[in-house]
Amino acid sequence: MDRLKRYIDLYWPVEYCNLSCAYCYIRQHRKNRVARYQCSHTAQEIRKALSKERLGGCCLLNICAGGETMLEPEILPIVRALLIEGHYVSIVTNGTVLKTMRPLLELPIELSKRLFLKFSFHYDELKEKNLLDSFVKMVKKAREKKISVSVELPAFDPFLQEEKEIIEFSIEHFGVLPHVAALRDESKAGFSILSDYSFSELNARWGMWKSPLFEVRSEIMEKKYKGFCYAGEWTAAINLENGEIKQCYYEPVIDNLYKNIDKPILWAPVGNQCHSEYCYACHAFLTLGDMPGLKLKYTYSDTRDRDGIWLEPDMKAFMSQRLWENNRQYGWMRKRKIDQKNKAAAQSEYEIPQQFAKNLIIQMKNEKEKNSYVLLEARHRAKMMYQRVPKELTWIKHSYHGTSMRGGGKKQVADLCIRGARPASSWK
Repeated sequence: MDRLKRYIDLYWPVEYCNLSCAYCYIRQHRKNRVARYQCSHTAQEIRKALSKERLGGCCLLNICAGGETMLEPEILPIVRALLIEGHYVSIVTNGTVLKTMRPLLELPIELSKRLFLKFSFHYDELKEKNLLDSFVKMVKKAREKKISVSVELPAFDPFLQEEKEIIEFSIEHFGVLPHVAALRDESKAGFSILSDYSFSELNARWGMWKSPLFEVRSEIMEKKYKGFCYAGEWTAAINLENGEIKQCYYEPVIDNLYKNIDKPILWAPVGNQCHSEYCYACHAFLTLGDMPGLKLKYTYSDTRDRDGIWLEPDMKAFMSQRLWENNRQYGWMRKRKIDQKNKAAAQSEYEIPQQFAKNLIIQMKNEKEKNSYVLLEARHRAKMMYQRVPKELTWIKHSYHGTSMRGGGKKQVADLCIRGARPASSWK
């Protein structure tokens, strides 16, 4: 059995989609981009940069875009190259782009057995665009080809009104219920759950679907677990275009994938210096064991498989492992030094609050779409730079829903910047 060395989230910078889901976290910040994307790196260069030798062993590589992952055909040679290298490859897709989905189904079995397709089940959009039949056929064809799959329904409130219809459809076409994915509201500080229901009400309604994916995500969205995290060493977030390697989604850049490509990557774990309200990809990072002291009920394979029919044996065995089983853990002295180093690195980017605010306002003025994405990035960056919120920047939190930068909105934010807002003790 292959041993899982690392889990790496690969961002594929396609920022347009053939669907328009109301709950899409990209649409919460801005409209989907329309410009086509062409990768600056060849499949062979990417394979070399992510070689088993360089990564220390066999890894699970998850490819996800800022839109629909499979819209650009050049993703195909990249997927093939990574599979030939010996990695396990996961792709997040809505499964409707036939020109790129069909070639995946023609991969030889020695490659396809290490391929996983996470089908996002956007029921209403697929129904409205007459794509439900195409979606079902793609899921079934993937299983016929012995490709591991998962079907995931977003936990969107209106879907509860169609619950009976969706359940009947799923049982008829998939044989089981889909997994359910709790949604986050990225237009609000703290990334609270995207729902009009309370956590208890939401758990009661969606709990009947018996989805480990929903249970893990909803539990961790309610509370932030404390402990030493090995994200940045056992897991990472990498941009396939610019090569930035981050410890996690909103943590510092620790190296570049394409710089010194013949040398080892400079891994650096987050430790106890996480700046997120909770683990946004807990269903992967935490179930795989980024935080060894946290004993979760479910493995990563539990959040993907359903009644033992969606994962092939090799994929299930690989996804069932914990990263702490195959990697070295640190003693308390080493952990302390890592925390000190991370803290110093984050604060080394310190900017005078007034200048930080001024630059942010300029960026917001130049942003054509919604401002919440700019504020989102600024909020996370400020959390790394300042131990306590400078009064000149508390407006970032209070304006997080997206203050208009047209007309009076500019003056309102500028005034807030100049005089400051009420002081706060933390960014939580």
